[in-house]
Amino acid sequence: LSPLATAASSDPTSVEPSDIKAAEDEVDVALKAAAVADKKAAKAETAAKKANSVAVSANEEAAGAQQRVKKEGAAVVLNAERASELAGTAKTDADNAVTASETITEDGTSKESAAAKELATQVTAEGEKAKMKGDAAKTAGDDAKTAIDTATADGASPDEIAEAVTKIDEAKEATTAAKKQTERTHDFTKRLKQATKEAAKAEKSKEDYDTWLASHQDD
Repeated sequence: LSPLATAASSDPTSVEPSDIKAAEDEVDVALKAAAVADKKAAKAETAAKKANSVAVSANEEAAGAQQRVKKEGAAVVLNAERASELAGTAKTDADNAVTASETITEDGTSKESAAAKELATQVTAEGEKAKMKGDAAKTAGDDAKTAIDTATADGASPDEIAEAVTKIDEAKEATTAAKKQTERTHDFTKRLKQATKEAAKAEKSKEDYDTWLASHQDD
């Protein structure tokens, strides 16, 4: 029998003081063990509450991120498409300006024609860059749309939502690059048109001079 059982036997006269002491020690050990178990249980409950709170917070954050992705993403995709269209238009305008300029400067010998020819080469290059960056914006917008559709579907994972955020940022950057190049192309195209006007004036003046010179050959 254990000390506790001995101390609790039905015959009090047979219980020794040492048995009582041993029984008290056993009770103390049991109480301490119970206290430790209570503390562990309390800690476990606190940890569970924290874990639950974190999970709830994560779910709320994910839901909020989904809404942001959905709302911002749609605008970003549209902006990328628009930037691509405008870049394409800028290239067309640039090519048209070059063609028009060449009709004036192709046989031109003035310094104005030389300047316009040089500028036309630059405009062609800027137009190509605009088209390339416009295409890149369109591709980035399409990639973002695919990622957004995945991220805003029911049961989307945090990784899928994060991927959509990344793709949205990439589409923004590509759109900004396309817009800048479009503006740059427009600027060079405008300068070419002005240079072409100057070349036309110079070539016309030269033609007038040549005509005058020919008519006075016999003087």
